[in-house]
Amino acid sequence: MVLNFSLMSLPPFAWNAGTVAGASLWAIAFYWGFSPQSDRMFTALVQRLPAGLASLVGMVPWLGLGALCEYLCDWSLGKSWGVSLGLLTALGCGVYELGRRSSGSLDEGKD
Repeated sequence: MVLNFSLMSLPPFAWNAGTVAGASLWAIAFYWGFSPQSDRMFTALVQRLPAGLASLVGMVPWLGLGALCEYLCDWSLGKSWGVSLGLLTALGCGVYELGRRSSGSLDEGKD
């Protein structure tokens, strides 16, 4: 069996309300999931840029990853799955972030 796969066979990326919602949910999930890296990146950007601009520039990588995940979910699973999986991932990463922060506060209390 021969699999014929090329990047030219991927469908075009169309922006609509579902795509924007899914990409935003995925971006929030990545932001929360990688929050220690986000904080380090924001700190480095604040040293070079004003704080308002640094916060906007700091979201660009997460929005890019979110749009990529949304596109891949839409391409592989269907149109509605990108938003559904983005919502589930955002909820899971939000719970992870709450647990990470509360475990850090418990560790500080033991000193």
